[in-house]
Amino acid sequence: WDEFHSFHGHESTDNLYTNYPWIDWTEGDTAPAITRLNTVDSTSEAPCAAGNNYSTDRICWLGLEFLRADQTTPFLLYLAPVSPHSPTIPPSRYDNIYESLSLPIYPSHNVVPTPNTPAYLPTTPFSAGTLQRSVENIDTALEATRAVDDLVGVLYDELAIDGRLANTVWVFVSDNGFATLEHRLSSKQCPYMECHRVPYVVVCPPAVCASAGAGVRDASNYALNIDIAPTIADLAGISPTLRVDGRSLVPILQDPSAPWRTEWGLYENKYPLNRNALDGIVAKGSDGSWYKYIVIQGTGEVQLFNLDIDPWEITNLWNNGNYAVIQNEMATRLNDFVTNPTLTITSTPPSSTVETSATISYTSSEAVTFECGLDGAPVATCGAGTNGSVTYTNLALGTHTVTVQAVDAFNNVSAISTVTFTITDGGGGSGPFQLTVTKAGTGTGTVRSTPAGIKCGGDCTETYVSGTSVVLTAKATTGSIFTGWSGACTGTGACQVSITAEATVTATFTRP
Repeated sequence: WDEFHSFHGHESTDNLYTNYPWIDWTEGDTAPAITRLNTVDSTSEAPCAAGNNYSTDRICWLGLEFLRADQTTPFLLYLAPVSPHSPTIPPSRYDNIYESLSLPIYPSHNVVPTPNTPAYLPTTPFSAGTLQRSVENIDTALEATRAVDDLVGVLYDELAIDGRLANTVWVFVSDNGFATLEHRLSSKQCPYMECHRVPYVVVCPPAVCASAGAGVRDASNYALNIDIAPTIADLAGISPTLRVDGRSLVPILQDPSAPWRTEWGLYENKYPLNRNALDGIVAKGSDGSWYKYIVIQGTGEVQLFNLDIDPWEITNLWNNGNYAVIQNEMATRLNDFVTNPTLTITSTPPSSTVETSATISYTSSEAVTFECGLDGAPVATCGAGTNGSVTYTNLALGTHTVTVQAVDAFNNVSAISTVTFTITDGGGGSGPFQLTVTKAGTGTGTVRSTPAGIKCGGDCTETYVSGTSVVLTAKATTGSIFTGWSGACTGTGACQVSITAEATVTATFTRP
């Protein structure tokens, strides 16, 4: 998984087969190498042909070259065709093939939620001409998507031929949804399903998802774009070193009945009409139904939909007395979603102590996972729930810093709390003391200490509590002779140092 390929292209509305500065970005063991591949004019209309300059076909060809270049190394190939995106231009081989297609009209088409219709929605239905133009735009997008289907088919067949299909996972997903006059909107910035629901197809062969079995399943689980990266990491046997928002899809690929998320959040800060941002949550209520709860920032307008009986989000249940319990429940859950937990440190070690162990206790305003770190080390889990504690033992003399933070179910993170304390030897500030070993002479050798700490070699300095008796032992390497100590010790026997102040001992090794 050490290579990442991203191929992007876009047609100009003035010239369908424009020369485009294609970028092939490859990251391996060395720094990323950037190569510009300038296309040349061609009239080829064969899907995925080498000389075809239609963007999706060019992307397909580059992907095909990548697969053929190395058939043994595990890979991650990411292809992003943009031709179905506005301004949409299909390849000439598919131009107008869907011109007479009869498209489904959804219940939310050209209507707005009632009652309590939000002010940002148009009050007047669209005209027949606007509706017709919307249908034509969809036709064109479908024609451009046929070229994407060609791309998938060509690469699928290539992997089948070279024998890699049985252990290749495919993920097909769009970047966002789009309202084509549903709720009287023509936009991707809206809180309704049309704007954030996308095709999400995962093909995971039994060799990879061992319990998946055969056949096609339409899973009702809510999968999110943020799940793609954790899924890839899981399949590759990689554990992310940083906290991630999504989760691996592998459990539900293997078993759709596996436990899965019961809520997820919405946030939109580029609202199309009144420019107000919104917060929202989709969650399973206490009555077992799925709901969407939306709050428009600035205006305070609220919408509540029962997605099980009203999947098109037409009937606003806000202020409906029959749903008072659900309204309060969703309001609380949304508040939890957008609010960071509050962490409180409840007990700490004294700021100065002779104890070489330390315990810090803490509480949180909600159920969380606690994370702690000692002296700049990466944080690690140190408890879960609403309260917890962490104990560190065998701490060295000196000053230590412990950081604590709380992470809730939505990955909201509390402010970091810091606890600092100093461990002394109890001598009124007369310690700890450092013992340093140096080596001299023409020969070589090592010096070790009892108690452990010095292995010189590489570690020639250690700090000890005042009064500690440290014994140093010298050992010459083959071809050298240990000829004696100087500094805090003399002679050639074991060196015993009673630590009452900073001390230095020199071991001399010579060659005969």
